[in-house]
Amino acid sequence: MDQEERSLLIEAMFYLALARFCVRFLPLKWYVNSLGTEKEAPYQLTHESALVSKSISKVIRKAANNVPWNAVCLPKAIAAKWMLRKRHIPSMLFLGVSSSNEAVLENDAQQEMIRNKPQLAAHAWLKTGDMVVTGKNGHEKFTPLKTFY
Repeated sequence: MDQEERSLLIEAMFYLALARFCVRFLPLKWYVNSLGTEKEAPYQLTHESALVSKSISKVIRKAANNVPWNAVCLPKAIAAKWMLRKRHIPSMLFLGVSSSNEAVLENDAQQEMIRNKPQLAAHAWLKTGDMVVTGKNGHEKFTPLKTFY
């Protein structure tokens, strides 16, 4: 792992921890402004931005696998959004729902929650351009309720 990737990994772990804290302990209205606006702004993703986005996607996955808590879709999407914004790369964060029998869930904890309460499944994913940065698995089975640009 080179120095740049190590630096990105540390940043990803920091933002994952911050996002988890926000999601777990703060009302959404306190940090919703950091997610972006609800109005779409047109943008063109450059080749360089796409490469940076792929790197961020990779380090978010790696960081999520190496933190001592269960990093689920929403903190991953928020952390990646913050990292992309820091680099002036526009992105779209989607919050969606699906009936539990249609959803392909990320981990056992989400599946266990659905077994205990078979109602709706929620998922968050982040896109920049046509690329899904986080939350790619099964995102197409969820109906977006809220989008932050």
